[in-house]
Amino acid sequence: MTTRIIDKLSPELTHILFEAGNRKLVLLEGKDDIEVFEEWFMENLSDICFHAPGGCSNVETFLQETLEKSEKGEVYGIIDRDFRTKQEVNASLSESAHLFILRRYALENYLLEPFAVWEELRIYPSKSFKVADSSAMEKELLKLCEQLKTLIAANSVIYEASTGAKYFKEGYIMSDRANIIQQTSKRLNWELAKVEQKIAEKEIIIQ
Repeated sequence: MTTRIIDKLSPELTHILFEAGNRKLVLLEGKDDIEVFEEWFMENLSDICFHAPGGCSNVETFLQETLEKSEKGEVYGIIDRDFRTKQEVNASLSESAHLFILRRYALENYLLEPFAVWEELRIYPSKSFKVADSSAMEKELLKLCEQLKTLIAANSVIYEASTGAKYFKEGYIMSDRANIIQQTSKRLNWELAKVEQKIAEKEIIIQ
């Protein structure tokens, strides 16, 4: 049984539905997410089709378009929590929901377990890897998280400002707190003191 179209769909979405066929369609944010979910649900791939339209907004757009313009009821979206509240996350977990929000910040947070990381790195020994055990690995990971704290706090402030300002992405010098505050001030066009206060408040919450 094929999906019956009740209104004209975009070419990309038409292709996605054709690819899914009779399987449940699950929309994810990125291709890396697909690799993880296909590994987790390897035995169910005959019943589930994972597709990444690219980014959170596209997941939401494609999901809404599919539900409104076709009769394919078994279509769902899974997106990162990012800076969404606990209330938003819980609301997405109802039985009738089609868009689900992860409980953790991003999918990677489910994979960042000290023992698993230590085991994986231990397989590929190098001179630079001198972590004795999973307990020591946990301490190393916490150090990295501490370095990321200001960057995450700044992105949270930018998110709540809802001005359309760009977030800080991978590769930014995460340990330079003063520069992060200064750049956030420029991106939001806010006074430096206001930005520093907002970021400090977020850092306390993150801590």
